[in-house]
Amino acid sequence: MYFKKIVFLVLAPIIYSLSYSNDFPLRKKYSDLTPISTKQLIKDYDKSVIVDVRSEFEYKVVHIQKAINLPLSKRSFYSKMKKKMLKNPNVPFVFYCNGITCSKSYKATQKLHDKGHKNIFVYDAGVFAWVKKNPKKSFLLGDSPVDTSKLIAKKDFQSKMLAFNDFDKGASLKESLLIDIRDKFQIKFIPKFKFKNKIKTITLTKLQKVLKSGYLKKEKTLYIYDAVGKQVRWLQYYLEKYAYKNYFFLKGGVNSVKKNK
Repeated sequence: MYFKKIVFLVLAPIIYSLSYSNDFPLRKKYSDLTPISTKQLIKDYDKSVIVDVRSEFEYKVVHIQKAINLPLSKRSFYSKMKKKMLKNPNVPFVFYCNGITCSKSYKATQKLHDKGHKNIFVYDAGVFAWVKKNPKKSFLLGDSPVDTSKLIAKKDFQSKMLAFNDFDKGASLKESLLIDIRDKFQIKFIPKFKFKNKIKTITLTKLQKVLKSGYLKKEKTLYIYDAVGKQVRWLQYYLEKYAYKNYFFLKGGVNSVKKNK
């Protein structure tokens, strides 16, 4: 009995550490930051400044109620954050992005930590963990409370992903449209599609407006690609909202095609 207790005491920290790393794989890399749980954020919600560090487009799709959007990718991120923190010196600031494998919230918090700021926390469970627990304090496509049944499951997103050969084959059919949603600065490589002349370049924001207008015929199948296969995740919400059912995405975006060449 005594031996079993000794073994348990020795192995318990190791087992806990492994479990901890699997649940939040990036915490080890950013070990000097302070994470905040969903349960704790619910308690601290009213007194905290919550910052969404994702892109504006992602924020418009889904975000925590009262969260401000300051994309980490913007050069003005730190200067704007510094001003807000100076105006609210005793208020906790909480940073979030898309979940446990999204590093933006960690990087944002780390940037401020390295500059000597205190009372900062990383909500690494991410926006979807919050929405599922707190639909009344969340927005999805501008609506609150959130109807959680409208959250797109990972399997439903993956079901729309096609490898290059299948994507190219489908895009070459008569009743299809091939759409590049990359911004100009991202267009450094164009895959060798069978019918390059079919490509329509429509940025993500513009395409959202086009979908809303109903300009694209729903009888046609849309073959849409981005840089790395991540932006299309957010576009899917608008495709579903405006009842477009015939669409597919290029798995991994054009960068994955480039790597395989």
